[in-house]
Amino acid sequence: MIAALRFVWLLALLAAAALIGVWLRADPGYLFIRWQGYEVRTYLVVAVAVTALAGLLCVLAYWLLFRWPKRLVAQQRARRARDLDLATLARIEGRPKLAEKLYERAASYPTLRAGALLQHADLAESLADHARAQDLLSQASALPAARHAAQLQALRRRPADAESLADLRALAAATNPPPAALGLLAERLAASGDWRGALEQLQKARKSRGAGPDQLHQLQRQVLRLCLQTATDTEALLAVWRGVPTKEYRREAEAIALLGEAERRLRLDKPGLAADALVSAMKKEWDPKLALLYPELPGVSGSPALRRAEGWLSAHPKSPQLLLGLARLCRREELWGKARDYLNMALAGAPSAAAWEEWGRLSDAQNDQREARRGYLNALRVARGEAAT
Repeated sequence: MIAALRFVWLLALLAAAALIGVWLRADPGYLFIRWQGYEVRTYLVVAVAVTALAGLLCVLAYWLLFRWPKRLVAQQRARRARDLDLATLARIEGRPKLAEKLYERAASYPTLRAGALLQHADLAESLADHARAQDLLSQASALPAARHAAQLQALRRRPADAESLADLRALAAATNPPPAALGLLAERLAASGDWRGALEQLQKARKSRGAGPDQLHQLQRQVLRLCLQTATDTEALLAVWRGVPTKEYRREAEAIALLGEAERRLRLDKPGLAADALVSAMKKEWDPKLALLYPELPGVSGSPALRRAEGWLSAHPKSPQLLLGLARLCRREELWGKARDYLNMALAGAPSAAAWEEWGRLSDAQNDQREARRGYLNALRVARGEAAT
């Protein structure tokens, strides 16, 4: 159908051209122009042809003077961008020499220079060519767009001494600092014992633009761990815990476990900060991970802890994590029958490796070596994905 339409249009154009040719042959027209003493006399057909030719020449001149140079620049830029892409691939494939050459070629193009220099510096550092890496970072720091990134990359390589910490503070105090700089400063301040400064930088990183939620979560976890490791008393532990920017993170099992580790390290006379934090979190929202963590926290023992956990059981009677936690509490209190009952219920609902391991521990505590071996072997089998016996 389309081919037939094209053929009809072609015939129509040929017919129109024939009619115009006959019309011009009968009367070709005559053009006369007089201007400033000059006269031009020609046929109309010639004038139209000359005008069309002049238009084509103008279009050609415009393309040669404006469009063609832009196209050449775009092609050159595409080749340099391809060099940067190929350099990354060569580095992944284990071709560092080829990657270096491609990075050097890509760096010759102004718009790609910053990224090429930084990636080249990272490659040189991975090859233990520290002098080359420092030189490349110096070149990158001279570029306004790459100044912060180059400084941050250089600071990551330097030891965490007073001088580098001062430079890192200056970078973090700049206008619109990189979130990674705030995170690095928070980690180094926490490692040095300045948990107040670390929490302040963590708060700034949380408010900064561009930081992703996963990145912030990982940073928060690392800073909290370092701050709790450097805390020296209960007051410091409380201040660090309350200084965590997000309340939601303080209700996670991971964060409460870190607090419990800090309490255990300090060997407090009356531990219970982590247990109180867990109970408070459970009042907000039920979390089976917290139920399993509860028996492992410092200060969780005796009848009060058992009654609290059994209170959760009324609302969640089939939670395997809670049943396993209750079994551990009962074993510590030497309530062998209750511990075995809770374990049986846990294994009936979800025969996990942790439950079978607890079975082995309970049997060990009762001097039942046969059942202890069975529990440990089943724990190993379940961990491997095999069926328990």
